[in-house]
Amino acid sequence: MKRIAMPKRWPIARKGTPRFILEPRGSKENSLAVLVVLRDILRIAKTRKEAKFILKEGCVLINGKKIYADDFPLDIFDVLFIPAIGKHFILVVKGKRLSLKEISEKEASVKISKIIGKKVLNSGKIQFNLFGGVNSVGDIKAKVGDSVLVDLKQNKIVKHLPLQENARVIIIVGKNAGIEGVVTAIKGRELDVEINKTKLKISSEKVWVVG
Repeated sequence: MKRIAMPKRWPIARKGTPRFILEPRGSKENSLAVLVVLRDILRIAKTRKEAKFILKEGCVLINGKKIYADDFPLDIFDVLFIPAIGKHFILVVKGKRLSLKEISEKEASVKISKIIGKKVLNSGKIQFNLFGGVNSVGDIKAKVGDSVLVDLKQNKIVKHLPLQENARVIIIVGKNAGIEGVVTAIKGRELDVEINKTKLKISSEKVWVVG
């Protein structure tokens, strides 16, 4: 993809960067290719060749798993760990743009994710399909649209964050992306969200529950 065609959400200058930018496998609006993160944001690698070498050596982990492909997507709220520099990061939305936020090792042990689907397994347990293509099995009474905290070492849901009145949410896309608010009413897929004493109507698909 030509750099001029990059989504405005990407935290990369259109000038002074390579002419072509690698697209992530997932959503261009909600993720960044790990190559872009290493070369253009963290500047750990100067070239794609250097980034590929770093990945080949198993020096990059996303959500606790080693990543080897340079087009692997770092999705919203994914946890990135680079052992060589001893730092953990999380991808967030800040000021309408995607942004890397450094976090502690303790914070990096869990990941917040949104439930986008679920099904009952033969065992009777429920498999939750989470944003980013990850599945997790649990016995909680959760619905599509809720969020969960997942222990990355055990791939186990440790906390349920239901989409309900008084839930704290963050807007992921649109002109209010990156802003947090509180749900005051739910009408089907439409939410009333209060932000700084101002009420906003927004689709539940555009928010994640964070508290």
